[in-house]
Amino acid sequence: MVNLFRELGLDVETAVALEQELNRLPERTRQVFLLRAQGYTQEETGQRTGVSARSVRKHLEKCRKVPFVVRFCPKIRTYIGAVSYTHLT
Repeated sequence: MVNLFRELGLDVETAVALEQELNRLPERTRQVFLLRAQGYTQEETGQRTGVSARSVRKHLEKCRKVPFVVRFCPKIRTYIGAVSYTHLT
């Protein structure tokens, strides 16, 4: 995972910390996050993981609740979906 995050422009320390936070999430949620971070659409992510697009959105909501993602990874936020984070910064 760290290599993916590095490709997205995160420094090594942030990439490692993000990986640690994501490892605390359920496996399916983590899979959804990683596919979205690689640029797959919600529909494509659902097809690859065997869940509906609606379920993909629910998994992404779990990711959006991880404080580290919200506060320190603005580049990643764009990959998991457009949401206003201004109230958290």
